Amino acid sequence: GGGGGGGGGGGGGVDGGGDCGSVGVGVGGGRLAVLLHGYPSAAEWCFGGWLIPALVHAGFRVVAIDMPGCGHSPGTPLRTRSENNLKPGGPAEIVAAMIDALAPAGTRAVLVGSDWGGGVALSMAHSRKHRHRVGSIVAHLPSYSEVEKDELRRIKSDVMV
Repeated sequence: GGGGGGGGGGGGGVDGGGDCGSVGVGVGGGRLAVLLHGYPSAAEWCFGGWLIPALVHAGFRVVAIDMPGCGHSPGTPLRTRSENNLKPGGPAEIVAAMIDALAPAGTRAVLVGSDWGGGVALSMAHSRKHRHRVGSIVAHLPSYSEVEKDELRRIKSDVMV
C-alpha cells in the first residue's frame, strides 16, 4: 500500500460552496473518503493525526473538508442545525461539489462525519438530490434531527452510527 501526497486546500473553486479549504491525500485509484468535521472544529483537528493516515494506509483517497469559517477556510460559518444541511449554499452542496470535482461522475463516496459532519452525511444520504453520491456512512455522534418520522430508516446506503 502506499502513500500519499498531500495538499492543503484553498477555497473558492467549488461551485455552490463558497470558500472552503481541505486537506487532501491521494493514493492510487482507491475509493474516495470524504471526512466531515464537527462544530466548532476543523478537519485537521478532528481527523488529521489518526484517521487520515489510517484511511490512506487502507488504500482510500481522502479529502477532509474545512467548512466555511472553520479551520483553514475563510468566510462566515454555516448554520449547523441539521435542518439547514440541505439548503442552497449549505454544507451538503459543498460536499457534493467537492465529490463532483474530485471523482468521476457516478462515484459514491464514503462519508465519515463527526457531530455536525455526521448529520451532514445523513442528510445527504436521505436526500433525493444527493443520495446518488453516497456509498456508505460512518457517523460518530451525529448531530441530526429528523424532519419526517423515520426518514433515517429509509436511507439505502450502508450506515454505521
